[in-house]
Amino acid sequence: MNASSPERQAWALEHLRTIGPLMAREHAAGLDVSAATALRDLRDLVQRGLVDASGTTNDRRYHLRTMADDP
Repeated sequence: MNASSPERQAWALEHLRTIGPLMAREHAAGLDVSAATALRDLRDLVQRGLVDASGTTNDRRYHLRTMADDP
């Protein structure tokens, strides 16, 4: 898949909504992109406040941010 960043991020958000937590390597494999591209997409979603990350670097999982997550 040769998708733009917004298309890849939309794919990630849809995955998170319908399937659940996502790891960067799953994002990379699902879209046939590099690990660096997958991390960049997911980190951008975290920075925008749409997604939260938990776990250590190698086992980090990304999940949708919910209203309950807000202070």
